[in-house]
Amino acid sequence: MNRVSLAFVTLLPLAFGSQLTGLFGNFTSPNFPNVYPNNQRMVWNITGPEGHRLRLYFTYFSLEPSHRCEYDYVQVFSEGNDTVRFCGEAEKNYGDAPKNTIIYSATNTMSVLFRSDYSNEDRFTGFQAFFSAEDIDECLSTVDGEPVCDHNCHNYVGGFYCTCRLGYQLHDDKRHCPAECSGQVFQERSGELSSPEYPGVYPKMSQCDYTISLMEGFQVTLDFQDIFDVEAHPEIQCPYDILKMSQCDYTISLMEGFQVTLDFQDIFDVEAHPEIQCPYDILKTVSVTKYPSFAVVDCGDPVEVCNASVKFTTTTYKSVLKYSCNEFYTMKEGTNDVYTCAHDGYWRDALGRKILQICSPICGQPEIKLSKVIGGENAEKNEIPWQVMLRMGHQFIGGASLVSDNWVLTAAHVLKSFTDTSNLQLNMGIVKQRDTEAIVGVPQKIFIHPQYHHDNINFNHDIALIKLEYKVPVSKAVMPVCLPGREEQFVLKATDVGKVSGWGVSNINRPALHSSNLQYVLLPVTDFEDCKAKYDATVTAKGKLVVTENMICAGTADGGKDSCQGDSGGPYAFFDTQSKSWFIGGIVSWGHGCAQPGYYGVYTKVSNYLSWIEEIMSKNG
Repeated sequence: MNRVSLAFVTLLPLAFGSQLTGLFGNFTSPNFPNVYPNNQRMVWNITGPEGHRLRLYFTYFSLEPSHRCEYDYVQVFSEGNDTVRFCGEAEKNYGDAPKNTIIYSATNTMSVLFRSDYSNEDRFTGFQAFFSAEDIDECLSTVDGEPVCDHNCHNYVGGFYCTCRLGYQLHDDKRHCPAECSGQVFQERSGELSSPEYPGVYPKMSQCDYTISLMEGFQVTLDFQDIFDVEAHPEIQCPYDILKMSQCDYTISLMEGFQVTLDFQDIFDVEAHPEIQCPYDILKTVSVTKYPSFAVVDCGDPVEVCNASVKFTTTTYKSVLKYSCNEFYTMKEGTNDVYTCAHDGYWRDALGRKILQICSPICGQPEIKLSKVIGGENAEKNEIPWQVMLRMGHQFIGGASLVSDNWVLTAAHVLKSFTDTSNLQLNMGIVKQRDTEAIVGVPQKIFIHPQYHHDNINFNHDIALIKLEYKVPVSKAVMPVCLPGREEQFVLKATDVGKVSGWGVSNINRPALHSSNLQYVLLPVTDFEDCKAKYDATVTAKGKLVVTENMICAGTADGGKDSCQGDSGGPYAFFDTQSKSWFIGGIVSWGHGCAQPGYYGVYTKVSNYLSWIEEIMSKNG
């Protein structure tokens, strides 16, 4: 007797026909055993119990024969696809008749379709079919070419289950048997460990944790001998099986003060994947050496921290060192000065971080107390240590302020014609223009605010930064001024008094002559609306002067004290009583004449540009 096996997934929608269920049954063509009618389409959906397959056969079969059964036929379907089609008469031995064929399904469902066309010329009488449900022996089947159970498979009517040998535990998928291999602890000075069933094939779905625990101050070295055979991939690193090794919290778990180093030799066989890195079994390595050996962890001499000294006695595990910032430098916020030699061989602080550059220059704290520029006084040495003189070759072009040990802040209009840094010179630590002891800063790059457009009328966004090629040493004579914070105490209000400094014109009757000595003047912040109204009402030969929210005004209504030509780019500094430090609130920008009654000097409002300053400085070091 012939057999046909079919895999069915879904049942057909019913036209005319019925649902058949149970362990057995039968069905026939319409009007059987009489002539079946024309233009018929009937479906029988058969469903057996779970864990069973269906057996179908015909005891009588008589349908109109045709080429490839194009007229009348019986057909069995799987997901709507043709599987088996019958027609003709079994007794006359037609080739497309079922004869003694037995049809088996792979699951517990089957669909049978009968169709007749518009004519039954020879008065064929149809068919009679029987079905029965048979238990499926799932233990004989495979999944992706492998047995359904790793170890033992047990079949019963309607299903199956898996069990594992001693020493293995059934996986959550109820099929695989991973090894019980976690919790192993090795405490001897030497020893061996291996994958489960080595040198045989290691079990699927296994995750083994091995702990090597030694006395404090030792490191562990592993040497992989003989065959190392873990499934791999020719192009992707460890997509299948992997052996993973690291410290304390992974496959090899160590106590404080230990290191793991590995040497992979010969064959390494862990299950891999052709495209995905290590989705199944995994081995991860940290570093590589050879045979088992033991050594005390030594972090070595600590790295050099700029502008700091360090004290320590030993460099081995748990040794402690302490950095101290040099004079005129202080610890950066959020950093630590104490580091401990950690188990991984690195000096680390209390937060586990490696050694950082922790010292930054102090700012705005001159040794000499500031006590005047038009109407000003001569500054003494070290009195305004953030003051910078800008020269282009031998030409004095303006002032600027040191805001860190490698950044200088000035007005954009001072540098508008000097974007090439090759002839730009920055002199610091001086009060006399011709002082030969000046600290010279080497400019690396100029950053002019992108929204500044110079037209001699509108000085909006009049601000620029200069990056120095090298950091300047901070001292009594050279010290940055602080940038304003974002707190309320740094918001400038009318009548707040600041100090403007520079080598600009000190006598308005001799405008071509710059002061030979650095001068400074005490100036109050003026009401912004009064200042804006005054300039809005002033029209010069070049046009109307513009005062914006990015500016502050300073001076007195009766004139006499002001910044002037040559002071441009210099600082307008204020003293913060909370931090006891000077911060730069404004940059000398422009005005109508110098110290004229009724007109105020106009300064770039630095607090409006903190985000731009911080972004430029952070992105460019």
